[in-house]
Amino acid sequence: MAMSTPQQVYVAEMPPKKYTMLLSKDGIPIKHDLDEDMHAETYAIMCATAYMSAERLNSELNEKMPNAVKVDSLEGLITITPEGNNLLAVYEPKKASQSK
Repeated sequence: MAMSTPQQVYVAEMPPKKYTMLLSKDGIPIKHDLDEDMHAETYAIMCATAYMSAERLNSELNEKMPNAVKVDSLEGLITITPEGNNLLAVYEPKKASQSK
Protein backbone atom coordinates (compact mmCIF):
# COMPACT_ATOMS: atom_id res chain seq x y z
CA MET A 1 0.00 0.00 0.00
CA ALA A 2 1.49 3.36 -1.05
CA MET A 3 1.82 6.03 1.60
CA SER A 4 0.23 9.41 0.92
CA THR A 5 1.54 12.70 2.20
CA PRO A 6 -0.51 14.10 5.10
CA GLN A 7 -1.76 16.92 2.87
CA GLN A 8 -3.11 14.48 0.27
CA VAL A 9 -4.86 12.44 2.96
CA TYR A 10 -6.42 15.59 4.44
CA VAL A 11 -7.72 16.80 1.08
CA ALA A 12 -9.25 13.39 0.36
CA GLU A 13 -11.07 13.42 3.71
CA MET A 14 -12.46 16.96 3.42
CA PRO A 15 -16.23 17.24 3.31
CA PRO A 16 -17.44 18.55 -0.04
CA LYS A 17 -17.72 22.33 -0.04
CA LYS A 18 -18.17 24.88 -2.79
CA TYR A 19 -14.88 26.70 -2.74
CA THR A 20 -13.14 28.64 -5.48
CA MET A 21 -9.67 27.59 -4.38
CA LEU A 22 -8.01 25.32 -1.87
CA LEU A 23 -4.43 26.37 -1.17
CA SER A 24 -1.62 25.96 1.30
CA LYS A 25 -0.79 28.73 3.76
CA ASP A 26 2.43 29.08 1.74
CA GLY A 27 0.35 30.21 -1.25
CA ILE A 28 0.52 27.03 -3.31
CA PRO A 29 -2.75 26.27 -5.14
CA ILE A 30 -4.02 22.71 -4.59
CA LYS A 31 -7.42 22.78 -6.31
CA HIS A 32 -9.25 25.65 -7.96
CA ASP A 33 -12.20 26.60 -10.10
CA LEU A 34 -10.84 29.86 -11.50
CA ASP A 35 -11.48 31.25 -14.95
CA GLU A 36 -8.81 30.37 -17.50
CA ASP A 37 -7.66 33.99 -17.76
CA MET A 38 -6.79 34.14 -14.03
CA HIS A 39 -3.33 33.12 -12.88
CA ALA A 40 -3.95 30.56 -10.10
CA GLU A 41 -0.47 30.85 -8.58
CA THR A 42 -0.70 34.64 -8.24
CA TYR A 43 -4.24 34.45 -6.84
CA ALA A 44 -3.16 31.83 -4.29
CA ILE A 45 -0.18 33.89 -3.16
CA MET A 46 -2.35 36.99 -2.71
CA CYS A 47 -5.01 35.08 -0.74
CA ALA A 48 -2.40 33.41 1.49
CA THR A 49 -0.72 36.78 2.09
CA ALA A 50 -4.03 38.39 3.08
CA TYR A 51 -4.90 35.59 5.51
CA MET A 52 -1.40 35.26 6.99
CA SER A 53 -1.23 39.05 7.50
CA ALA A 54 -4.46 38.92 9.51
CA GLU A 55 -3.14 35.93 11.46
CA ARG A 56 0.07 37.84 12.28
CA LEU A 57 -1.90 40.94 13.27
CA ASN A 58 -4.07 38.92 15.65
CA SER A 59 -0.94 37.31 17.10
CA GLU A 60 0.60 40.73 17.77
CA LEU A 61 -2.62 41.81 19.49
CA ASN A 62 -2.70 38.59 21.55
CA GLU A 63 -5.96 37.60 19.87
CA LYS A 64 -7.07 34.19 18.67
CA MET A 65 -6.51 33.11 15.07
CA PRO A 66 -8.96 34.70 12.61
CA ASN A 67 -11.96 32.60 11.58
CA ALA A 68 -11.99 34.28 8.19
CA VAL A 69 -10.65 37.19 6.19
CA LYS A 70 -13.21 38.91 4.00
CA VAL A 71 -12.64 41.24 1.06
CA ASP A 72 -15.85 43.08 0.28
CA SER A 73 -16.33 45.13 -2.88
CA LEU A 74 -19.18 46.32 -5.06
CA GLU A 75 -18.58 43.31 -7.30
CA GLY A 76 -18.70 40.65 -4.60
CA LEU A 77 -17.27 39.16 -1.46
CA ILE A 78 -14.18 36.97 -1.18
CA THR A 79 -13.86 34.95 2.04
CA ILE A 80 -10.64 33.17 3.02
CA THR A 81 -10.95 30.59 5.80
CA PRO A 82 -8.54 28.18 7.46
CA GLU A 83 -9.11 24.50 6.71
CA GLY A 84 -6.98 22.59 9.21
CA ASN A 85 -3.43 23.53 10.15
CA ASN A 86 -1.88 24.21 6.77
CA LEU A 87 -4.69 24.81 4.28
CA LEU A 88 -6.90 27.74 3.33
CA ALA A 89 -10.12 27.80 1.34
CA VAL A 90 -11.28 30.76 -0.74
CA TYR A 91 -15.00 31.22 -1.27
CA GLU A 92 -16.56 33.54 -3.82
CA PRO A 93 -20.36 33.16 -3.81
CA LYS A 94 -20.66 34.21 -7.47
CA LYS A 95 -18.10 31.58 -8.56
CA ALA A 96 -19.58 28.86 -6.33
CA SER A 97 -23.09 29.41 -7.69
CA GLN A 98 -21.80 29.32 -11.28
CA SER A 99 -19.69 26.16 -10.84
CA LYS A 100 -20.98 22.84 -12.06
